[in-house]
Amino acid sequence: MSALCVVLLATVLFIGGYKTNFFKKQFVKLGWTEIEEKDRSDYWSVRGWYNTMKKLDLDVDVAFYGNSITAGSDFRDYFPDVSICNFGYPGDDLPGLRFRAYTIATVKPEKVFVMGGINGLKRTPLDVFTKQYSQMIEAVQEAVPDAHIYLQSILPVRNKKTTKKVMECNIIIDSLATAYGCQYIDLFHLYEKDGSMNMEYSKDGTHLKSEHYDKWAEAIREYVIM
Repeated sequence: MSALCVVLLATVLFIGGYKTNFFKKQFVKLGWTEIEEKDRSDYWSVRGWYNTMKKLDLDVDVAFYGNSITAGSDFRDYFPDVSICNFGYPGDDLPGLRFRAYTIATVKPEKVFVMGGINGLKRTPLDVFTKQYSQMIEAVQEAVPDAHIYLQSILPVRNKKTTKKVMECNIIIDSLATAYGCQYIDLFHLYEKDGSMNMEYSKDGTHLKSEHYDKWAEAIREYVIM
């Protein structure tokens, strides 16, 4: 292949990658840049969610905020006398949690229990994780400045290598809790066995079986009812 053909092919690939946002998507995955909020695929869904929740005029004691692991819970079963709203969003990552934090304000919670960070963790360098988690905390605090915020550790997973990184990230979350005046809650060790998720408690190595949210509930009971 001639040098001219190589240049032409490279040019075509570059233009194609630029027009399809391929490069931008890869940079976002690597944590080198951030997607604009209005370019997010869920932008209007979240805006619609916010609009609906706001018009319900709810006022709850506790909001749970996170991804599918939070979504899979129903802590009303464990705290029947506490008004609770679950903001779990399956598949959500730290940028997503930062983006939709404003929705929490619709229910005016006194306390917010946050869990996030496992989605996208494998490809996220620790310095990027720290930045993204910090931005998420700031967004939650801005949304509900008078609420008590509890940062819950990331849970172990079946893969031991990923679980080791989870442990490193939990150390970061603990330090960020101190820096931002939040309460850190260690849930990791409730579900860990031999350096990974205890499969007795999980249905797939990441998500909990519904009956094993009881350990989580007991770990946070003193904070929920205080």
